[in-house]
Amino acid sequence: MKRLPLVILVFGVIVAVIAACNRSARYNARLTSADSLMWDTPDSALAILSTIDSLATEGDRAYRDLLLTQARYRCYVTTTSDSDINRALAYYRAHPKEREKLTRANIFKGAVMDELGFPDSAMLYYKQAEAVADTADYFNLGYAVMRIGALYQENHVLDGKDIVCYEKALQYFNKTEKITYQLMCLVNLGSLYCLTAPHKADSLLKKSLSVAETIGDTSRYILAVENLIKNDIHQRTYEDAHPLVQKVMSMNTQFLGATFYLFAANVYACLGMPDSAEILLAMAESKTISTDIQRLTYLDDKRDIARARGDIEASQYYDQLGDRLEDSLLSLDTPFKITSMEDSTVEQSHHTMKKKHESLVWKILLLCLAMLAVLALIAAALIYRNKHRYSQLINDLMEESQNHVSDINTLRRNIDQLKIRDSQLKDFITSYIELMGDVTEACYHSPKNVLSNEISRLFQIKEENKDRWVELYSYIDNEYNQIITDTINKYNQLNDRDILLLALTCLDFSCAQIAIITGYSNATSISGNRQRLAKKMGLDHSLQEYINQYKSPQEAN
Repeated sequence: MKRLPLVILVFGVIVAVIAACNRSARYNARLTSADSLMWDTPDSALAILSTIDSLATEGDRAYRDLLLTQARYRCYVTTTSDSDINRALAYYRAHPKEREKLTRANIFKGAVMDELGFPDSAMLYYKQAEAVADTADYFNLGYAVMRIGALYQENHVLDGKDIVCYEKALQYFNKTEKITYQLMCLVNLGSLYCLTAPHKADSLLKKSLSVAETIGDTSRYILAVENLIKNDIHQRTYEDAHPLVQKVMSMNTQFLGATFYLFAANVYACLGMPDSAEILLAMAESKTISTDIQRLTYLDDKRDIARARGDIEASQYYDQLGDRLEDSLLSLDTPFKITSMEDSTVEQSHHTMKKKHESLVWKILLLCLAMLAVLALIAAALIYRNKHRYSQLINDLMEESQNHVSDINTLRRNIDQLKIRDSQLKDFITSYIELMGDVTEACYHSPKNVLSNEISRLFQIKEENKDRWVELYSYIDNEYNQIITDTINKYNQLNDRDILLLALTCLDFSCAQIAIITGYSNATSISGNRQRLAKKMGLDHSLQEYINQYKSPQEAN
């Protein structure tokens, strides 16, 4: 009977240890209140968080660090350190059952890295957020994918990944009640489609106008209008853009910035109203022209205003300034590097798995220590009655620990194998490039594939190899009724780059292809160059219509 209280005490200790290991997190009420306000009124959430001085548990402190990072980002507070989000991320990685908060911690770690100037790292954390998110957590999934698309868009990755991400994010947001984020995706998709699918861009942007009016989001309404005007400018349908400009200006809103006034000035200049364009340009200057794209648009406006006034000398002067600015931007352009992104993601996944195993080992060891202490008390109280059971348990634990060590070694070997495969892939790409050279050489010697021969030479176009341009121009003259020769004779103000752009357009190359061939960083520059060339030639129609005039009747049909 004396042993019964001791057994009950031991049983209570075991239950307490297990309960401590499996205790579910209960968070401070003020933290959950701030979280509920985060997406709709982040300034209120930040005000609540600033009043919280100390918290009792590690879980509450991690939750506060996550919410502080999120609130500052949502309130546009400049980020100088990632220490808060690092603490939160470390806690939630050690507590993977907090899945929604782990997803958010990865998202805002990515946001912080992006603000600190590390887009590669930001991309990894956004992708990790998408990977760990619950499949039914549509909002966080949509937000993570939208941020990935924004990174591709901001860093000029021209393979359509940004469009794919925004469309995927829109599908997620459509399953939620977050209309604001549906609107963000619609506006960004409309902006991206302006260059590749103007009719689709027009449809998306008009839909975004309707949504913005419904929810009263004036800032994004203005942004949608700016993109619609830009789309009309690209299509040279200035009459369609004119009523949009008038409607927005009648709103007299504080959200009108330099970009809107620059686009509006371009519309008025091209419609033959230089005085109105001058007024709008002055309003743009008062809003501060800060970005390179705005500076290029400003010079285009000055050129178009001079042309509308009949001042050819001033028009040519601003055109030359625009060319020089564009050349300087090209020389400084540093595109987004994502070459080893997928390999890094795989390596990080293995690292995460390794951390999970290590965490599991530590939990098992802690539980074992507690059990060992309990067994020691029982063994001492019952005169080593359970000695055999104790020895067997130790053996089992040692075997299990060895198994975990073996698993970790296996993971390391897998990582080494992935590195070897990466090296093999690089060797394969090198050999594939050599094969492309052989194919190009074969095309060169094939009289039946003259066009293929010329295309293969385009891969080697450089300033010092202008003799190859001459051969290309001769070929195009034969196909297009002397278009190159006529253009050079008619427009002596054109430079070598202008003639090369005309030649590549004759061959039906897309903006993206011309950007690759000529060394430009993105298709947007080529689209702008085509418009600038048409204006430089004084055409009242597009460059493509000018080329079509030289086609033979069979080709035109």
